[in-house]
Amino acid sequence: MKKSILFVAFSLLLMPVEGNAQKWLKKLESVAKTVDQVLGTPSSSASTTDSDESSSTAAVGVIQQGGTKIVTNHPDLKIKITRCIVNGRTCVIDMIFTNVGDRDLKEVFFYSGYNGTTTAFDDEGNQYSKNILFGVASKGVEASVNVLLPSNVPLKMRMQIDDVPESATQFLRINLNIYCTQLNLRDKPITITNVPITRDGDE
Repeated sequence: MKKSILFVAFSLLLMPVEGNAQKWLKKLESVAKTVDQVLGTPSSSASTTDSDESSSTAAVGVIQQGGTKIVTNHPDLKIKITRCIVNGRTCVIDMIFTNVGDRDLKEVFFYSGYNGTTTAFDDEGNQYSKNILFGVASKGVEASVNVLLPSNVPLKMRMQIDDVPESATQFLRINLNIYCTQLNLRDKPITITNVPITRDGDE
């Protein structure tokens, strides 16, 4: 700002005195444009582009939870991981799903089988797919489950991953397959990255 003012003042000193006020104002506008170009003042169109990019990113449905990143692929679906704990070789990931849309989601399928299998990858190079099960809250787990997600009502979900070695400390990526026609979630999995693993007794 100080540089801009000094530049304008210096330019005004160099101007010949004009008897016509309109010519003087035109020269002043010309100097102001030159200052903007030299200092690289962002234009209004550039700021509009930046805001469009940030809003389009938010519309995808990206949730940052500490070091964990969750891409839900839909802004109406919110996911929170409450814990990821291993007891023996069995890992339990507890999550809270919330539908923030204005309509109930009547059929939401969580599945580990069929095409587009839910898959997890740990930091020891292990891959898990067939040994992943799902359940609602504290109920039993199975290969697939169909749930109702009412509008603005949180639902506790559980994902169980078997045969996790003691050396694994986090899941670098989980491709979570959910089938929901109302949200147009079919072939593109929800991605969860960098989920730290807690061992039973460490809590």
